[in-house]
Amino acid sequence: MPMRPLRGERVLAVAAAVVGVVGIVSALTPEFADRSDFVRGVLPPGVPGAARVLALAFGLALVWLSRLLARRRRRAWQLAVALVTGISIAHLAKGLDVEEATLGFVLLVALLRYRSRFDVPGDPRSVRPLLATALALLALAALAFVLELRGLAGDRWDNILAAVTLLLATRALYLWFRPFSGRVRQSAEERRLVRRLVRGDGQDSLAFFSLRRDKSYFFSPTRRSFLAYKVVGGAALVSGDPIGAAQEFPELLSEFRRVCHARGWRLALLSIRGELLPLTRRLGLRAIKIGDEAVVRPAAFSLEGRPIRKVRQSVERGFSMAMDDLYREEETLFALAGCGGRIGGFLHLVPSADGYSLGAMRRDRDTPNGLMEYLIVQLLLWAREHGTAEISLNFCVFADLLARTPRNALDATARSALRVGDRIFQLERLLVFSRKFDPDWRPRYLCVECLSDLPLVGVAYLRVESLLTPPGPWARRAALKV
Repeated sequence: MPMRPLRGERVLAVAAAVVGVVGIVSALTPEFADRSDFVRGVLPPGVPGAARVLALAFGLALVWLSRLLARRRRRAWQLAVALVTGISIAHLAKGLDVEEATLGFVLLVALLRYRSRFDVPGDPRSVRPLLATALALLALAALAFVLELRGLAGDRWDNILAAVTLLLATRALYLWFRPFSGRVRQSAEERRLVRRLVRGDGQDSLAFFSLRRDKSYFFSPTRRSFLAYKVVGGAALVSGDPIGAAQEFPELLSEFRRVCHARGWRLALLSIRGELLPLTRRLGLRAIKIGDEAVVRPAAFSLEGRPIRKVRQSVERGFSMAMDDLYREEETLFALAGCGGRIGGFLHLVPSADGYSLGAMRRDRDTPNGLMEYLIVQLLLWAREHGTAEISLNFCVFADLLARTPRNALDATARSALRVGDRIFQLERLLVFSRKFDPDWRPRYLCVECLSDLPLVGVAYLRVESLLTPPGPWARRAALKV
């Protein structure tokens, strides 16, 4: 992948981090004796000591703020100007540290000179709660003043006020730097257009899931192509490949990335197919294989042979089955299994370009083992009779890593971590279940702009999929179905 050009805001972000580190080191090391004596002779008692504490605090804040500067946040720039000014003055006040102060003032001039580069605004809807938080801080300061005036202050009250102040200050910072919140908006006209594009040009097995009502849509200028996305925690999660006219995909993705940058969002393409990787690389995105889609071809499916013996046994247990495709979306399909005169489980499928994609599978906890295997087998036999080319069963996260023998210590560590998470997310259980049907495995990828975005994107994905709470048995865990 070609190296990215070093942009001005990134240089300034690195410089801010350097000034912050220098401030931390300077605050934690002794001053020159002659300079310190001069300062203590000029300034009131206590000021040099307070300046040292401020230099340390401002240095830590600049290191933390540097990442937001690299993302061109306007509000981060405003705070950085104040912090750099403060730390430069603090260096002079704590020990006449001219060298450190000069470094700070040079950065201040650079920040003012290139202020136009920091053009990403904050969320305008944060202004009202931010004002409320500021009023709460003022009220807290007034309370502290009254307590001190009446002689009621003490260690207990000081600790309580300090804790509440810290909480309010943290909330104020969160509100100040919060990016645009992306509310889900779907007009009736957009849904009609999306439905038409999905039916006509939806080549991906995930295309139909773009019709979910928790998605927003971003269209090309001609409205012949679009992508579905959701903003969670400052990350714009794009679900699967773009849909529509393929020749418009480069412009569509490039423009959406520009919009993400303008709103302070991290861009992530979830579960895209390998065919899209050349385009994502040209856009400067980094691709990571996150798992494999299990796809079964009904025409080649057979119950014969030892590998499928357990599936064959489940088919012989006497369950009954019915098909029903009359549910909300006229194209969706339900496979229902009866057990003891009642519905024991079901499969929910949606159409794809070459067949169907499994959206959910559920069973009653009181039903015998093997019910879901039976349902899938009957679905495959039904699909073969109706000429369906393929059925997309599941998405298995990190299937390669879970299935193979670790090749090195890093593989072994990652596999151990996945198995710990498997107690909650059942990743390995889903893989074992899917392998029973001898599927074809099709790789799926996650694309991000920076590898450092992975923690934020990962948490956002877990929130979207509700995976931060323990799932029920046989719940659909696919990143494909975001």
